[in-house]
Amino acid sequence: ALPHYLYGEVVCCALESGLHVLKEKPFAKTLADAKRMLDAATASGKKLMVAGQNKFAAAFIKGKEIVDSKILGDIFLTRGAIIYRWGGAIGGAWGWRGKEELSGGVAIIDAGWHILDLIHWYRGKPSVVYASVGTMKGAPNTDYDVDDKAVINLEYPDGGIGSIVSCYITLPGETRATLHGVNGSLDVSGGNLTFILNGETQEVTLPEQRFDPMTAQMRHFAEIIQSDIESPANVQRAYEVMEIVDAAYRSARSKTRVEI
Repeated sequence: ALPHYLYGEVVCCALESGLHVLKEKPFAKTLADAKRMLDAATASGKKLMVAGQNKFAAAFIKGKEIVDSKILGDIFLTRGAIIYRWGGAIGGAWGWRGKEELSGGVAIIDAGWHILDLIHWYRGKPSVVYASVGTMKGAPNTDYDVDDKAVINLEYPDGGIGSIVSCYITLPGETRATLHGVNGSLDVSGGNLTFILNGETQEVTLPEQRFDPMTAQMRHFAEIIQSDIESPANVQRAYEVMEIVDAAYRSARSKTRVEI
């Protein structure tokens, strides 16, 4: 993988050379680099897509359909979590990811991108972010200066709130999005979906998963090159996720709420 600090230069060069670009998450190391790439994509007329395979998994796709149907009613509480154990961190093989000046961080910008991207897809852009990364190291016997865990609280323009937990140095693992509306709740975790409406669990049929999420994502990139179909991976939405990332780090440093 390319170190995050190089994304802006490499991606802009590719776009300006007439290439379409599918890039790994996160969008960029900094919000300024993300804006630079967004502008380069617009100026070149080429497609720029930021990876995020959860949006191509059957259970999360069905979850998006339920959210968009508005059947949950006003969503007053949103919860997200991504937790896993990365052997590189535990074994001390951090490489460039363990250096903030090269990666920009991990728990929020890298590991956290997966769940921030998914929650943004479901819920949209928050107006306020408050984040904490703590000071205790979860892998104390290895050398790194990046965030290894984070709790990110979100406030939305409609009055709803949300909370996200990200950690990549522990088990059991979890990738989960849960939304609570005035009419019902939705919980999506891995390949499982629970939909509760008016206190009753509903039977849900997931869409056919013809391809694994990674393959589906690659095929989608080919499709958006060939047509102007609406994309869950649209680059403007990815920029908004980057705004949340930027606000979260500013909040963690200042220990204050940050408005977006």
